[in-house]
Amino acid sequence: SANSTVRLTLITPDNITLFENQSASDVGKVCFKQYGNYRLTVIARDGNGQTDRNVYTYTVEDVEPPVLTLEKTENIKAEQNTTVTLYNATAKDNHSACTIRVVVYAPNGAVFTLENKAEIKDVQLQLTMVGEYKIRYFAIDENENISSAYYTIEVA
Repeated sequence: SANSTVRLTLITPDNITLFENQSASDVGKVCFKQYGNYRLTVIARDGNGQTDRNVYTYTVEDVEPPVLTLEKTENIKAEQNTTVTLYNATAKDNHSACTIRVVVYAPNGAVFTLENKAEIKDVQLQLTMVGEYKIRYFAIDENENISSAYYTIEVA
């Protein structure tokens, strides 16, 4: 009826009220730019004073992986029983902090993690075996989005 109303309240993921008890016709468009849960409360009242209240949750998720940058990506040739410095790496995310993990796949099948930091710089690797070492970098953000890069070290 003409006396019916719909009122809206919207609260952001960090508990800031964008609008409170506003007429639906006054709100217009809303763009959810922040990651997390938005709470929309809708209160409808008919001409007889009957009220219906509903709360809706809208979740905005971060699904974008971090950008992983290695100083180089060329494969390396080296001699057995030498030490090499792995390529430095940084990672940047659109939303949260991220961690870089360097995983080494040795020629004998062994797998080990060298570093698990926000930045990889001047990491040394002792080359004790002949064969191919696969060096893989993983950048992981707080929402477990992953990007990766790799290169090999061929040891003669």
